[in-house]
Amino acid sequence: MKSNAFTYIEMVAALTVIVILVSITLYFVHPNLSYAKKTTFIDQANGIIKAAINKYTADSQDDDAGYPDDIYVHGIKDDKFEGRVCYNLKSLKGKYVNKLNDKFQGSIEICTSSKCDYKTKLWLSNDEYYIDGVKDNVHKKDLSNHVFGINHCGNIY
Repeated sequence: MKSNAFTYIEMVAALTVIVILVSITLYFVHPNLSYAKKTTFIDQANGIIKAAINKYTADSQDDDAGYPDDIYVHGIKDDKFEGRVCYNLKSLKGKYVNKLNDKFQGSIEICTSSKCDYKTKLWLSNDEYYIDGVKDNVHKKDLSNHVFGINHCGNIY
């Protein structure tokens, strides 16, 4: 009697091959997904730096610019923060940063004083990675895991 159906052993062999192929694929794809997440976070962090510089430039050109969302502002005399302005992410959302996940929190400091050894300093977290006081540009080596709390322009919360 001739049958066109698969035998039990043929089905087990086929499933075993499929499981092995899926396992090998996941072994090679998973590190790439992790790398892509880190790279995306770095790109977004550098975008936030550019957005803050744009906001600072716009605020500097506007004599009536208020700083309602800033932690401290440019021009405070007799203070260690002279020549610095700090923006939290809320002040950048919308006009300066369009796509920013709600999990993001942090702030960015811009320094125009000659006393600073940096132009920008960034504190940023997204519940998976964080950047703590990185100067000017974010690189992969600047990322850390295990977010315990993040500094905001020098203030620990």
